[in-house]
Amino acid sequence: GYMKEEKGKNFVIALLLIIIIALIILVFLSLNGTLTLSKNKANTQIDTIETNNSSNNNTSNSATNTTYNNIKGLYTYKSKENDGEYVEYCKIYLYENGTFNYRVNAQVQNGFIGNYIIEGNKIKLNYLYNYNSGVGLFAVKEEKVLTINQDRNLIDPLYQITKQEIILTKDNNKENTKYFEEKTPNDMIYSNFKETEARLKSYNQ
Repeated sequence: GYMKEEKGKNFVIALLLIIIIALIILVFLSLNGTLTLSKNKANTQIDTIETNNSSNNNTSNSATNTTYNNIKGLYTYKSKENDGEYVEYCKIYLYENGTFNYRVNAQVQNGFIGNYIIEGNKIKLNYLYNYNSGVGLFAVKEEKVLTINQDRNLIDPLYQITKQEIILTKDNNKENTKYFEEKTPNDMIYSNFKETEARLKSYNQ
């Protein structure tokens, strides 16, 4: 009877071992399968992102296919005065990194900096700071929506100074763009905070 019991025990242990090994193999296979599946899924997602990016970089003439890359640059609004002279009223520079500088009065240094979002043929400006010549930056929280027309110029529905709709046209004049390229919104914010820091330090001494 003892040998039988011993054999029975061995058989149960062997059976348990086989079941455990089978379970381990099953878990391993299912994990491996999931991993492969999720890896394929991740690759598909990467492919989709890359396809989206490559389709975004195609420059097209229609206002709807607008990217930060093909909308960037300077746009100026000029108005013909009574004496026939063109006067530059305002300029907006759209940077490729999604920031902007909207100088609402070209005669004095007065304007807004912030970031923008492209939504179809609309450009949504988020005003973050207002600047005024020699006074530094003031935090603001305003929004304005510009429209991109068929000629790829920008329409401001309510220009701050004349309270009328204006069209800002692309300005490729290197002399005009140089100012904006050399002093980006990030530079302006950085130098403003550096000045503030210096002032605070001098107060605290």
